[in-house]
Amino acid sequence: MKYCITLNDWIDKDLNPRVDGFAKLKKAGAQIPVIRLFTNDLFELWLGNSKKFPKKIKLYLFLEFSKLLRNSFSRAVMIRQAYYIPDIPKPYGGRFSAQTPKEAVRSIENHYKFFIGQKWHTHAGHECIIFSYPRTDPPAFPELPKPSDPMPRGGMASLLETNLVEVQGTFGDHETVTAFPCDVFTVIKHADGMFEISNSKVVQKRHVLVRPDTGGKPIEQSVPEDRQLRPSLTPSEIEEATRVSIRVSEIAKTPQRVEFTYGFGPTGKLELVFNEAAKYAKPQEKDVSYKTLTGKVDFIVNTLGDSKTLIKKLKMGEDINIVYVTQHLVAAMDESALLELENTSKKLLILYPGSSSTTHRDQILRQMGHKIYLYGVRNFKIGDLVKIEINNGSAEITNLSSNYQNYIIPLEEGFLAGLENIGGKALRLSEIASQGISTPGGFIVTTKYQESMLKNSDLLDAWSKIPNKNALRSLQTSPYKVDDGFKDQVKNLLTVLGSSKPLFLRSSSLSEDDPEANFAGKYKTAESVDPTVEVVIQAYQDVVRSAFSDSVIVFSQKFGIDISRSTQIAVIIQQDVEPKQSGVAFREDPNGSGNILIEAVKGKTSGVVTGKRVPQKILCVPHTGEVTKSTGPVVLTTSQIKAIAKMATTLSGIYHHPQDVEWGFDKKSQLIVFQSRDQR
Repeated sequence: MKYCITLNDWIDKDLNPRVDGFAKLKKAGAQIPVIRLFTNDLFELWLGNSKKFPKKIKLYLFLEFSKLLRNSFSRAVMIRQAYYIPDIPKPYGGRFSAQTPKEAVRSIENHYKFFIGQKWHTHAGHECIIFSYPRTDPPAFPELPKPSDPMPRGGMASLLETNLVEVQGTFGDHETVTAFPCDVFTVIKHADGMFEISNSKVVQKRHVLVRPDTGGKPIEQSVPEDRQLRPSLTPSEIEEATRVSIRVSEIAKTPQRVEFTYGFGPTGKLELVFNEAAKYAKPQEKDVSYKTLTGKVDFIVNTLGDSKTLIKKLKMGEDINIVYVTQHLVAAMDESALLELENTSKKLLILYPGSSSTTHRDQILRQMGHKIYLYGVRNFKIGDLVKIEINNGSAEITNLSSNYQNYIIPLEEGFLAGLENIGGKALRLSEIASQGISTPGGFIVTTKYQESMLKNSDLLDAWSKIPNKNALRSLQTSPYKVDDGFKDQVKNLLTVLGSSKPLFLRSSSLSEDDPEANFAGKYKTAESVDPTVEVVIQAYQDVVRSAFSDSVIVFSQKFGIDISRSTQIAVIIQQDVEPKQSGVAFREDPNGSGNILIEAVKGKTSGVVTGKRVPQKILCVPHTGEVTKSTGPVVLTTSQIKAIAKMATTLSGIYHHPQDVEWGFDKKSQLIVFQSRDQR
């Protein structure tokens, strides 16, 4: 009877998907950690001995873990579950990190206690298997790493179709992919064996997850500003992840997803170490046709208990079709609750938080056959009637039980609504956010609500008659009426933002930021707005009223701009940022030097834009950020200059036009984009 075995003893056993994955990785020639498996015989011995290990067995385990720890260059081992229960496809469980043999043995017992607590030991054919290996998680990096210091990194690679792989990369632990935007690379393997990166999307990586030395859940860490827009993986690492994904899929005879970390391998070197391989089902195809789905929210999943209740209800035959997964659940990274959803027998329509499919778990839910539609940051109640409009691969969700959600939408998904609904400035900010670049969080009150408010105020007729002076005066001076439903939605908006910090409200008209006739300074911006319903609504009305100012009308007439468009306005509501430094960056120096021009001051951006303060003026090389000239007071560090130069270059590449970028560094020294326009 064997209590501890190696992976060599396991190959082709085909009993547990998690351990089988390691076996396939080894067969594929991937670098994997040294693994020890503690068999179901050990569990049965512990269970039959009053839930204790006999002294000889405990000593035996101490010796095994001592060997693993001696070979662990990270001074710790991971202890994970590989449970097998025939009628539960993916039984969940925790993971532990141990730095001593005593901690490791206690961790095995904790796994056993959890297994019993779920009553899984009563299932016929169960296997309570535990496996352990030296920790490969990348170490936390210093607050100010040297330029030569490698960044900890990881990710996953999935076979999309024969010889076509998607590689997701990130700084920090590979689980960062589940919580923050990540880089995405599409790789083709050609017939001659050569690899080609056919497409790449590198996002701004402000925050990452690293696992503390004591184990437990990953902790969040900020990425140095000059590295946030760097690719997380090298070309050779992308190629190796692709090779392993393809080879493991060939061995398994089915598409596979592999996970990897740039960590300590068995030789003690920092290298790409693979720590999981699992079946990868092709995600649901994008529906490029137009169609509409409607239905009521049948169930809400906010906790692990809700997931278990859902499964019970489905087993009892209850008619549940639309399930709402809350933001709270995903933000809490409650993997157990989400894993339970994977085990539902019925394929569901799941409303999932977010605006872009970047998270590992929602992708897995898609692979399991569920239909996933991303709702941004809306709220739903059981019984709410939901309409999902699918057009050319994009889905727009409307809560028909709350009309006001049509009028206020999350900034990050605003681009789905289009220019006519959110105006030029909001469209650009929303596009930037969708590219994984940091902007202040917020919402957009669409142009539809301006029209609704003016209708409630009996001012639509006046709007149609401008530039008639009397009509214009009515729009400038008459009170605007908002209804209770809109007030409730603003209240919900403030709850979602979840902060007592001030807000700022900005205009976004249909004609704003036109490179041929820029309306800069013509519309009102409300700064330092108290986050209360009454004050926010008043600030919103003030911004809308500014669209009917004499300066907007005169400017429109001067440049031949349609007044009906320059006065049609959406309003952006964002969290106010008190930057330590801020300014503007021109991808092409207006003076023709060929370099990037950066102007910076301490504090808010307005000091530069209005020309009231003397900024630091910097000329730097576009792709390196190397400074060629600097005048004025010193405001920025070398790494901050490089970060701004990289941002200006990245945005100009996205829009295929040189950009004029307003930026700021927050109190955590994180680079944020406030606005980006095409340079004139």
